[in-house]
Amino acid sequence: MKKGFTIIEVLIVGAISTILFTVIANILFASTKAAKKSNLNSLIYDQSNWLMIELKRNLNFAKADSIICPVGVGRSMSFESRRDGVVTIINCIEGGSVASESAFGKDLVISGVGMSGCSHFVGCSLPVDGYPLPVINFDFSMVAGNSGSNKPEDYSKKDFKTSIVVRE
Repeated sequence: MKKGFTIIEVLIVGAISTILFTVIANILFASTKAAKKSNLNSLIYDQSNWLMIELKRNLNFAKADSIICPVGVGRSMSFESRRDGVVTIINCIEGGSVASESAFGKDLVISGVGMSGCSHFVGCSLPVDGYPLPVINFDFSMVAGNSGSNKPEDYSKKDFKTSIVVRE
């Protein structure tokens, strides 16, 4: 009797190995897709959090009676600072960033993340009887990745809303 493997045994081992490698490859590809999507979402959430902090910081020193803001919704607003009297303009640029004069003309959003929905970026509820402080409402979307891609893991878009009460 000869020692060795029969052709059937070799074919069975080859088939089982192929199935195992296919399963492992699919798991690896799925995990890289999930990691890519997770990185895009993390980038968006980090940038939106920083943007909201900067918006609040900018408005913290606004003179309530100097705020020029759309009563409905719009792309930009301006106000005068109580500290130094400098007029600050905050403007949303579709597909781009949020620019602020008080940030020395710098964008408030890093590259790789873009703004969407700028037509309704800011809206103001001006002081009314019984509630004397203006409320600034921000409503925007942030996008990251390749919007032209047909792969969902290559693109992410998240919507954000926040309101800031301007204190005197």
